Amino acid sequence: YYVVFAGLAVDKTDLTSKIEYIPPGEHKQLPLPASGGKNVKWAAINDYGGSSGTETRPLQ
Repeated sequence: YYVVFAGLAVDKTDLTSKIEYIPPGEHKQLPLPASGGKNVKWAAINDYGGSSGTETRPLQ
């Protein structure tokens, strides 16, 4: 499945405009903000056009 982002942020830096989607089996790399960041937060657009729940994970 393609993952289409409704929102993507590292800490308080919004990166949604830097990436539209991730195709199946691929990955994307984005530059981190100068502060480095501790957490990534994202929400995806589901099959019905709505937003999934927001997920937050620590950066490793």
